[in-house]
Amino acid sequence: MSSISIPENYKNKVNNKKSLTEVVKDYLKDLYSFITQYKNVWNWHVVDFYIKNCWYDETIIPSEWRILKDCTLDEILRMTSLHEIKEEWPESLKKYIKLTKEISLIRNPKLINLEKNFTIEDIEKNILIGMNPKKIYEVKILAALINTIAKSNHINNILDIGAGQAYLSSVLAYQHNLRVLGVDCNEIQICGASTRNEYIKRALAHNENKNTNNDKNENENENENENKDKINNNINNDNDNNDDDDNNNNYQSKKKKIGKLYMCNRLVTENDTFASLIEEITKHEEIIDPHETWLTCGLHACGDLTPSMIKLFLKGASNAFVGIGCCYNLLTEEDHEDNEKGFPLSEFSNNCGYQLGPAAKMIACQVTPKWITQPNISETFKKHFYRAILQVIIFENKLLNEEELNNQIIIGRIRKQHMKSFKAYATEALKRLKVSTEKIEALDFESYLERYKERQGEIIAAWALRTLISNAIESLILTDRWLYFEEQSRILQESTKDHIIETHLFPLFDQITSPRNMVLIAIKKFQTKKQKIL
Repeated sequence: MSSISIPENYKNKVNNKKSLTEVVKDYLKDLYSFITQYKNVWNWHVVDFYIKNCWYDETIIPSEWRILKDCTLDEILRMTSLHEIKEEWPESLKKYIKLTKEISLIRNPKLINLEKNFTIEDIEKNILIGMNPKKIYEVKILAALINTIAKSNHINNILDIGAGQAYLSSVLAYQHNLRVLGVDCNEIQICGASTRNEYIKRALAHNENKNTNNDKNENENENENENKDKINNNINNDNDNNDDDDNNNNYQSKKKKIGKLYMCNRLVTENDTFASLIEEITKHEEIIDPHETWLTCGLHACGDLTPSMIKLFLKGASNAFVGIGCCYNLLTEEDHEDNEKGFPLSEFSNNCGYQLGPAAKMIACQVTPKWITQPNISETFKKHFYRAILQVIIFENKLLNEEELNNQIIIGRIRKQHMKSFKAYATEALKRLKVSTEKIEALDFESYLERYKERQGEIIAAWALRTLISNAIESLILTDRWLYFEEQSRILQESTKDHIIETHLFPLFDQITSPRNMVLIAIKKFQTKKQKIL
């Protein structure tokens, strides 16, 4: 039976008269309605904040919400990360803050009680080479989940798409003894992964040889004592026992069976078929039979890669899918050819005409629960403040030509050394825009900073209000993917009569440690044959 971590008030609507799929459709409608209802609150660009006077635009920030300008940074952070509300705030503001939490998917893995479903093992230290603590945390949990699904469904081969440095692939192969094919389109990543893989194999082989020699020596000592006893027994009993072979081979049974990892440099698109992808990768080496059972997975597959993986899984012989997406800002929405787009996927969302746009997809990438734990969050707000003032300078002084002013002005990431003062920031940014030194030196940066310094609280409050809706937008994207699998399951069932796709969407990681923490699982199965999912 499929499952999804929708809010409890929606779960309670599932009954004999209304299926989970129908409830999820209602949930999607409510999500989209909520997001569009508050579109003016989030659909603006921080660079235009002062130029367009967003704070005093009633259609963007309701006048009664401007009470937030006088809040401390800590109060803003507690509102954004913890959804804390002050009694004196207006009811309309309280409602918005509450709804951003109540309408979003459940994101706390502790509420799902996953521990009872699979065991998380400590990973052999040599396999962890190159991983930071966050990656170790993610890979340890996800690999344990994938291993449980694979073993429970008699799957031996894993296709890890967007494998990068093969952190997940190596744990699946060498910790959980699976055969893994890691694929990535970046040649540099593949080279790094291959080097890392060779190191791990050598380290594990060295440890295995060491353990084998120790076991053999221990076994030989045991055999020597046992042989002495046997000689005495034979003298006394005239008995001929031939059990020595078992003892001599005991150390071999202690050898740990390990899996295999193969890496391949290749771009994966939704136009691929699963069989052609596997056959092309393996044709030069007889390493893996494409007709064997497969699980397709990806940890933080970027942008359209996750939708492409989903479509690849549905078209091919892969038996299971486990994916965690990221970088929603890179999702495509317009049709390129046929049905090639990253959002929306489901027929339901397409028929409803759901669209997000660049601002919403960028907001979906925000991590508001983490803000309160970040010691440098004030620096993030300062960057927004500086960038908004810089936009005023550029336009008031016509530092770019008309065409450039009418297009998006992109500066890119400014290094920490240039954030020590507004003058240092603005000078570096204008140099990147190819503004002449003469024009830069003629500007009075301090006067602009003085003009807006009392209004910094406006941009902090407005940015917080804007990003509060991030979990709701991400919930829309993820729920659409879940529903797409359910729709495809119905089509599969109608065509085959006995096959379905069982789909699950739930939080796997702690969101503060790993913000993109929702895992999407799909398993092809027979209706008549019960298979263990988790």
